[in-house]
Formats: sequence, structure tokens, C-alpha cells
Amino acid sequence: MDPAHPLWRSSAMQDAVARHDPGAIVRLVRRAENLTLNDLGVTVGYTAASLSRMGRGLQPMRDMELLQRLAAHLGIPPHWLGLAPRQPASASAYAPPGPVSGNPIHFVRAALGSRAVAVGAASRVRRELGSGVVPGV
Repeated sequence: MDPAHPLWRSSAMQDAVARHDPGAIVRLVRRAENLTLNDLGVTVGYTAASLSRMGRGLQPMRDMELLQRLAAHLGIPPHWLGLAPRQPASASAYAPPGPVSGNPIHFVRAALGSRAVAVGAASRVRRELGSGVVPGV
């Protein structure tokens, strides 16, 4: 749908977006585009009856692939249908935060950062108190 179409700024659309109601959003756009439930169903792979129930809020819209197809076909901003923006996954996002040796404690410290320092300090205190010798006393 044309981004300049008045439907996008209509109170009905703004209300549906504010309510996070993907069924109502799809219904509004479908009607503005003069698409029948059957036409839309054929395009997105759902029955007209299922789309009707979703549009009236009687059946939840949980299928992410359906939501993606609806957004693409009807020109609806994906986030209006509850979808996250698509971003390519970066391999570095899954890499450890620093060099990791074979010693597991190094991996834990790298993963936890300053929390690992606190855990290490607490362990030292327990060891020292357990030995009965407290440094500096």
C-alpha cells in the first residue's frame, strides 16, 4: 500500500497499532486494498475462515511466517505486527568477549567480566577464613 495513503494516519489505524492488534491492522489494510479474505488467504497460505477469525480477534496471530508474509504483501511496517526488525546476524556477536585459555575459570571470567572478579575475591576470603589465617591481622 502506498505509504502516503490516508489509512496509515487514520484514527482507526492508530488505535489498532496502540492496542497491538495485528488482526485489526491487517483487516484495515485488506479492506483499503479491496482484497477479499479469500484473495489474501490464497496469497499467504491461510483459509479465509482463519483470516476472518484472526481479523476479529477470535484466533491469535502467532505464526511469525504468516505475519511476515502479511507485512510484505500488504506493505505493513513489520513492527506494527509485533515483528522485530530483520538484521543480519554477525558471527562476532556470538564470540567470547576476550581471549580464552584452556582453563575454565578464564572463560567464566571473560563471560562474567567484573562479576567474576567479585566471585574470585569471595573465594579467596573463604579460603583464608577457612585456614584460620586472616592477612593483615
